[in-house]
Amino acid sequence: MNKKGFQLNLSWLCFSYLAMVISSCSDEPTAVKPFEIEATETISEESKPTAELADSLTFEIFEDYLRLKNKAEILEQFGSVNCKDGISTYAEGTIEVKHTVVSNPETKFKVKYVWNQKDPKKLDFIEASHLIYDGEYNVVGKQKIATSCGMTLGMTINQLVQWNEKDIEFSGFGWDYEGTVIAQDLSKLDECDVKIKMAMSQDVNTDNFISLYGDQLLKSSNSLVKKAPIFVGQFTLYNKQ
Repeated sequence: MNKKGFQLNLSWLCFSYLAMVISSCSDEPTAVKPFEIEATETISEESKPTAELADSLTFEIFEDYLRLKNKAEILEQFGSVNCKDGISTYAEGTIEVKHTVVSNPETKFKVKYVWNQKDPKKLDFIEASHLIYDGEYNVVGKQKIATSCGMTLGMTINQLVQWNEKDIEFSGFGWDYEGTVIAQDLSKLDECDVKIKMAMSQDVNTDNFISLYGDQLLKSSNSLVKKAPIFVGQFTLYNKQ
């Protein structure tokens, strides 16, 4: 994909986000007053897992969390003590939406439920990050949630390419859409519903990789990219219902 094609692709992403509140990069949670659930909002029979399905929902797989479609279902599954409401900003801070971060007491995974901007009771998407931050942006933990298609948060870019059986392309670091992977046709990534963003470890001297920053398209076949401490930093899965 050339530069022009990449810019058109990102323009499409921006447009789609404004329409659907699609994820770019997000700020850390800000504490807000929890939004109320109306008495009429209950666990629907349509979305309520059957006994057979409930047995298969371990919540060790990222996609399992999307089975919970509203806050009532989330609270029933994880309990209010493990759910924290807040605000996330997207599109360089121009879009502000409510979210609920779930801390799974069994797996210790943290997954963010992002609600629709116009209708906060409607789920837009879920996301999870490899690095877990506190309120002052200090890394306080790491998580390795897997997807049903075979990816894992935190896997290196070389491990991702090996799994994908094909090189990948992604946007450069240091801007709003950093690390966004452009899925190639006829690849495993293209067949997986989970969207990913790459990240770079800050535990090394990033001056050695300064050329990987900025609004550009990077390829995993690039020799410098292969040497860089790049890993799968974020999963996003959209609610199509």
